[in-house]
Amino acid sequence: MQQVFKGKGRPFRDFLLRHRWDGEPPGTVVGKRLRYLPILVSERQDIFDENCWALRKPFKKTTRVRIDRILYDEKLKARGKNQNYYKTENVPYTLNEIADARLLCKNINGLIFLSREFSEMYPDATFIALIRNGLAICEGHIRRRQATAEEIARRYQAGCDQILHDAENLANYKIIRYEDLISRPQETLTEVFSFARLDIKKLKKVRLEATKIIGANGTHNVFKNKPYKEIIWYDLDKIGNHFVSDANENQIKRLNPEDKKTILYHAGAALQAFGYVR
Repeated sequence: MQQVFKGKGRPFRDFLLRHRWDGEPPGTVVGKRLRYLPILVSERQDIFDENCWALRKPFKKTTRVRIDRILYDEKLKARGKNQNYYKTENVPYTLNEIADARLLCKNINGLIFLSREFSEMYPDATFIALIRNGLAICEGHIRRRQATAEEIARRYQAGCDQILHDAENLANYKIIRYEDLISRPQETLTEVFSFARLDIKKLKKVRLEATKIIGANGTHNVFKNKPYKEIIWYDLDKIGNHFVSDANENQIKRLNPEDKKTILYHAGAALQAFGYVR
């Protein structure tokens, strides 16, 4: 979601110093940020800042209209092979089909605090919260030096608290665990489709991407050594072949005792709430 409104690219300062742009073309990023500027000015808050782990103020009516328009426009533009291109294997969507389709958005990190406002904007929206073992999540952030053990543990706890609150107070809100998706992929996907009022019988193939995973020896390789983010199509009863059952275990065992202790101290309540620790 942040990429939709602010673009994918490093700040201008990094671009000038490093003489490179890591993300979308500079013109695209500039265009998105100029389009986002009226929302920033009107709301006096960076609504789509992933690093803001707090509820936003209620949106103004004009902001809701602008957000809705941007989301619709971006849905039509997202025609990449990993976006709204394929309806099923080798069968592309038509533009009219995309225009008529329900909008799907992914809110990660601090953007999960937007659910309340989106529920107000779209009363018939369906919310699916995906939870994963916080010890594995924290290990990834620590390994990439994105945060200290305490920082990421506090964020994990705050995010889980908000998800549990939203599940109790928002309509059409369902929590699923990553671990259940891995161990019971077909059953879990069927539950998600049913909850979203979609007919899974119309699904001919499932499209997944080849992403990087941590192996038992600590190496970080792309799934089955395929090109990164290559599209892979599966029959519904074969999607379990895509998942690595010991991914959590491989990451958690890489945590040093001090970091693990810190995570359990600051995020223990969330880990216990979702059955990851007793």
